[in-house]
Amino acid sequence: YNKDGSPTKEWYKFQRGLANKDKLLEERDKEDAKYPLCSSHYTEKDGGTVYCTDKSGGVSRDWAGYPRRYFSPGATTWRCVCAHPDNLSSPHIRLFPDCDPLSSSCKINKEKLDQLLKEEAFH
Repeated sequence: YNKDGSPTKEWYKFQRGLANKDKLLEERDKEDAKYPLCSSHYTEKDGGTVYCTDKSGGVSRDWAGYPRRYFSPGATTWRCVCAHPDNLSSPHIRLFPDCDPLSSSCKINKEKLDQLLKEEAFH
């Protein structure tokens, strides 16, 4: 509010942002249901394993999916998701290196994981 007690441009902008919040949360929930997080296990000695079950990411479903790196539109980093077979051709999905495309789990050694974590989206 300004010194006269009237709303400012920033106040109106903030109100529009609040109105968009519910839409953004709904879109994120849809994305999370379509691309649930994968499960993972890591030890310093053995490196990591990413895998998918029908409950990975806390989303119960009737399919397990395949572990993939998912780049949300506009994002510069990826997250591990369980991709449904119908979504494997999405331009936002990348296979983990040296992983069988139809495997529900992938081993990732420490060096490869360090490299992947530094990778940015689609350079």
